[in-house]
Amino acid sequence: MYYHRRAISPIISTMIITAATLVLVIGILSYSNNLFQTQTASAEYTQAQNIFVNFADEIDGVSAREGASAYVRINSRSGGPSWISNIDNMTVTINIIGQAANQNYTVLRGNVSALRYKAGMQVGTGPVTILRGVTYSAIVNNQYPLGLVFTNQSNGAIVQLDYDRVGIVDLGYQNVSTGISPYTNHAAHTLFDYVDFLQLNLINLTFGGVHGGATYIAASNTNFTVTYYRISYDRAALPYNSTYQVLVNVSRTASPTYPLVDTYKLNITQGYVNDTDLGAVCIGQACTPQVGATVQPMPVDLVIAVLQPQVNVTFLG
Repeated sequence: MYYHRRAISPIISTMIITAATLVLVIGILSYSNNLFQTQTASAEYTQAQNIFVNFADEIDGVSAREGASAYVRINSRSGGPSWISNIDNMTVTINIIGQAANQNYTVLRGNVSALRYKAGMQVGTGPVTILRGVTYSAIVNNQYPLGLVFTNQSNGAIVQLDYDRVGIVDLGYQNVSTGISPYTNHAAHTLFDYVDFLQLNLINLTFGGVHGGATYIAASNTNFTVTYYRISYDRAALPYNSTYQVLVNVSRTASPTYPLVDTYKLNITQGYVNDTDLGAVCIGQACTPQVGATVQPMPVDLVIAVLQPQVNVTFLG
């Protein structure tokens, strides 16, 4: 006895194969789309790191000339730039060691902001990685760039650019002539003035807003201020010290990366001058110098030039 077995209908089998194929195709497309988005976000994040390093270089150049400007182009498909205001407050004081007068002079105050790029949701990163600059609170004699660029994890992967440090440049001392005058009993102290020049640099980043989008990030030097301070050597303290120290104290209020207070020591060497008038014999206004030059120590005053360029950062479409 034979039983009659019917095969599955071609229509039904076609529908089953089609449905299975659709499920497989949809799964592959979903995986491919997710993989594409992940790769795109990762590529944009890597690109943003290079762009921020280049932008910091541009800001260094722009900060030297009032009215100068520069820009970079950045992709913002998966992530995008943002502005972080008042990440820190900086104060710089000067303390003179080696004189009778030992005082603190506040020569610089500034609020610090930062430019940040936040990557897409698919991108992750490890601990802080420095791409440019160092984590010092001050840079002495231009050893490193002022601008710091680093990556970090802060509710996602970020790249940050900030100028949360001050530049200290010791330009050395100069013998400045104060003019021609008659011979005196100590002409070196009246005809010459020794001054050590110290330069402090602080780049202030400010935000200019968003105009049409964030395809371009522009930096413009909108203001350049120079403030001078002169700290006179205590001439009542005799004999003059051969050297004394200038302490540059850099303090912060809320910096998570650097110490709240850092002190940098600069040695100021005493100046000397050939005094050909030591012990001159004077009758009235007429003075006759004695023969022979004598090297005499000179007090060294400190002149501080504080340079504060204001660099305006703007997002443009």
